[in-house]
Amino acid sequence: MNKNYGSAPVWLFNGIPAPIPMGQLKIVGSQLVDSKRNGRAEVVAQKINRRMRKYDSVQWSYLTYDEWQWIIRNVENFEVNLTFWDEYENRIITRRFYFGDASATPYEWDSVSYSVAKPLSYINCTVNIIDMGY
Repeated sequence: MNKNYGSAPVWLFNGIPAPIPMGQLKIVGSQLVDSKRNGRAEVVAQKINRRMRKYDSVQWSYLTYDEWQWIIRNVENFEVNLTFWDEYENRIITRRFYFGDASATPYEWDSVSYSVAKPLSYINCTVNIIDMGY
């Protein structure tokens, strides 16, 4: 079970608090290396850049129409300055990230106000947030 003590957001997207994700938050830390084998078949590797992060399948169990619109507007902008707690540096940092796949399931509909039904809320909203390396 995830617990959030207090009301601070998990992230800021370009300085604006993002809705707090629900469920498991999978943080992937990948280290890029330049590697090859030498004449004795030993691996020779050199670290490239820093450890890269990916927030894999971030999930919100329920978002209002406006909350999901805010998320997908950020996704459409592609890049974001993401402010978060960095467990490697043990402090709050801001880095450049991009958004990967995003999905949501419409949950409630307004089928009266428009010529076609408009979603009012969404469930199972997910997005990938991926480190750009700078």
